[in-house]
Amino acid sequence: MKLLVKAPNWVGDCVMATPALAHLRAALPTARITMLARPATAGLWAAHPHLDEMIVADDRAIPAATFKHLRREMFDAAILLPNSVRSAWLAWRLGIPRRFGYSRGARAWLLTDPLTFRRREWQTPTPQPVTRRSIRAGRHARMPRHMVEYYLDLAVVAAKRLGATLPPPVVDRERAIPPLVLPVSDQARARVSDLLTSEHINKNTPLIGVHPGAAYGGAKRWPLDRMARAADALASELGAVVVITAGPGEKELAAALQAAISARTLNLGPRLDLMALAALLERLVLFVGNDTGVTHMAAAVGTPVVVVFGPMDWNVTRPWSAKAVVVRKSPPCAPCFLRECPLDHRCMLAVEAGDVIAAARELLARCGAPAHES
Repeated sequence: MKLLVKAPNWVGDCVMATPALAHLRAALPTARITMLARPATAGLWAAHPHLDEMIVADDRAIPAATFKHLRREMFDAAILLPNSVRSAWLAWRLGIPRRFGYSRGARAWLLTDPLTFRRREWQTPTPQPVTRRSIRAGRHARMPRHMVEYYLDLAVVAAKRLGATLPPPVVDRERAIPPLVLPVSDQARARVSDLLTSEHINKNTPLIGVHPGAAYGGAKRWPLDRMARAADALASELGAVVVITAGPGEKELAAALQAAISARTLNLGPRLDLMALAALLERLVLFVGNDTGVTHMAAAVGTPVVVVFGPMDWNVTRPWSAKAVVVRKSPPCAPCFLRECPLDHRCMLAVEAGDVIAAARELLARCGAPAHES
């Protein structure tokens, strides 16, 4: 059996989809699994143990040669992790006979095996008046499900309908089971080690990672001055060097954060590819960031994570890790899911540096700092 898996389009979603891929491999051990990923996320899958092949191409403008190669493969089934019509349209054009995906965005007609999407299962409701009707509907007691489960459900259904007999994996949100899978190569570790040595950073020096950006939009970014104060305080307590990372297009943001931090700082900005970034994150004793892809990567490699949430749904996309803590003070308008705040950014401005410092102290005490050995 030959399976084509279309990777999600965002780094964080790719990380959260790794348990789904692990289930496909376990449930269909003889299947040949090919991943189709965009260039921006391909590095996450480069050394993945559950793949037989990876094809890097942007499905928004897929090259003719790549399309012909995919069509010649004659896949038996496609598992479409993105919700886009585009991904379903591509699978249909490739002539893949079984096409699995969530029935969203008016694409059900392109899928042979659509899964029903029930929005209430995947979204924390904004506060509302409590009425007898809302209580009966469970709107005030319901805990929405996590994106890890979202992707995993799709994999479980697809595997079962393709003949697998393996039962669904046990899911435990508090213990982050099943685990995320983000392998780090020895080559990437060596590159990061050489980089740190060139910056005169001893292998025993504790490192705190901070990531000021969020590709989705400015509404998800905690103010730089508060992140700088938190980084300074934690670096002083741990005797650590602060390492700043950033995504493409966030070089100026990283520079502004560096200027605001008094502690010794290494500004790597967007200089690292995804594999080297994973190796760096593995080396940290603590990571502080916004709700963004790098935060999920840090969780996946086992680093203690403190993440500040504002407009997004903390229940659905929080880091899937027992060593992660969410800091939030959500007003009635959250989660709003907006890229830019039309009001006064109250969800992020309500979080003080002291809130993050206290959360980090508690987390490190629970995890037993330092979290990693060099």
